[in-house]
Amino acid sequence: MQKNIELESITSGIDALREATDRKWGKDYLRLKVSPETRFKWDAQVERYEKAVKANHLPSVRVHAKSITAGFDALEREAERLGFSPTPPTIWTAKAGPRHTPIHIVKEKEHVDLAENEGVVTFTLDELVKMIPVNIIAIKAQFTGTRITNWEEVDFKDDDIPF
Repeated sequence: MQKNIELESITSGIDALREATDRKWGKDYLRLKVSPETRFKWDAQVERYEKAVKANHLPSVRVHAKSITAGFDALEREAERLGFSPTPPTIWTAKAGPRHTPIHIVKEKEHVDLAENEGVVTFTLDELVKMIPVNIIAIKAQFTGTRITNWEEVDFKDDDIPF
């Protein structure tokens, strides 16, 4: 029981650190802003940490979590030394699609030039809003505070409903 609590505590801390880094630098971008050698070391460390977590091996999780924490700091220092800076707060990042394509959502169209566009799909907030189907807007307007939790593409047929 105690082991599970400590394991959960450690992994929650690492998850929070990862989320904070993604917010600051962009989703999975920090590791791309360092040398290939550093990236290889980082990826290997992440793999060791994830294997330890999967195996529920608390002593290894402790050791590798410390290395992950130090690794985030090292990645940031190297990225800044190489002239990179965090993603501006007017740009939100995500990954989507079958190939996990990097997506940048730019709050204001004047800031599109701030987004890294090579290998990245960039949308302005206005473009995304225009893509929201009218019926979805109408539904959400009727049910204030609702959240879309499961989205599934549906093909509508022009057939007679049997009732």
